[in-house]
This record gives sequence, structure tokens and C-alpha cells, in this order.
Amino acid sequence: VQINKALIKKVFHEAAGTTGVLSKFEPEAVEQLVYHVAAHEVGHAIYNLRNVEKCLPFPSISLEEPRAELTAMFTLKLLHEKHGLPLPKLQTALAHFCLDGLRYFDKYDSSGLRPYIIFQIYAYKVYAQTGYLTLHPASGLLVLDESKTIAALDIFSECFLRILDGMDRADGTSLQQVLEMEMAPENDFVRAVLQLLPSRKDKG
Repeated sequence: VQINKALIKKVFHEAAGTTGVLSKFEPEAVEQLVYHVAAHEVGHAIYNLRNVEKCLPFPSISLEEPRAELTAMFTLKLLHEKHGLPLPKLQTALAHFCLDGLRYFDKYDSSGLRPYIIFQIYAYKVYAQTGYLTLHPASGLLVLDESKTIAALDIFSECFLRILDGMDRADGTSLQQVLEMEMAPENDFVRAVLQLLPSRKDKG
């Protein structure tokens, strides 16, 4: 958490200011365990892509970790809609998830972390698409708009359900398209975020 705070301060606009992300959504290990890690691991146990790996033209782990991350996003949405998780708690949980993603970008060239990095590429594209994350016009650093939380979770949940449908149909082609065409490719926003990280500056 402490290492990630240092990254957050470098990447987010006025992160430690009164209205900055570290003031509103200070990373908290227990909350991340409850709302992120637990659902992620349950996702592995219930939906594991190894169950359909014979139909996959790629290593199942490449999509299994992103799918497990989507399980956490889908679970958050359900907790809010069906079980009364208050909106501020929902916003905090997604903010923590978003901020935590920086540590994967900081190790962007790690082959061992590649499945997790693929998900963060996809997630940051969704954040940009929904306006959850933007670049500050003056500083060029990230700005987080928690009012877009549900819009982002809606897209994550739709993707999660499409993956489950592809698994149910043992449709390796559709799953490959999700991985290689939707999730893994960088876009200009992701490249801009990478350039904000000291470990990635000038690497292109």
C-alpha cells in the first residue's frame, strides 16, 4: 500500500490534496481484501477457464486472471443493486481497485504478471471511455470522477457475462476475440498513463 501511494502521487493530479484521491480514497488493505481479493479468488474456484481449455487457442491463464478480476467487479455491482452496499462504499471499492492497478503498470514488462497487466489495460480503457478517469488539462495527470462508477461497472459486468457465455458454449474463438481484440491492445490513453510512471518514461 505504501509503495502504491508513492505511485499514485506521481500519476494523479494533486493526489494528496484536500479533494485528491488519497484524501477521498486512501488505499486500505482490509477493504481491498474484502471487496477485491476475496471475490477474485472465489471466481477462480467457480468459473475457472481451465474447465474449457481444450477449446482455447491460447493459454487459459491469459484470460483466467482478467476474468477473475471481472468477477470482483460484477460482485460489487450485485452487492450494490441487490444487497444494499451503499453508493459511497461502492465508489471507494472501485477507486481502490483503480489505484491498485498502477502497481501492475509499474511492472509492465513482467511476463509473469502479464495476465494481470492485460486486465489493467482493459480496465483503464473502460475508465477513459466512461469518463471515470481523465487527464487534467493543465498538469496532464489523472483525475478520477467517482460519479462514473456505475457506468464503468456496467461495462465490466457486460464483459464478464460475455466471457461466461463463451465458456458455456465452449466458444474459443469468441473468448480469443475478447482477450486479443478487446482487452490486450493498448490505446492512446493507456500509453499516456504509462508515460506518467517513472519506470516507464520514454520507453514508448
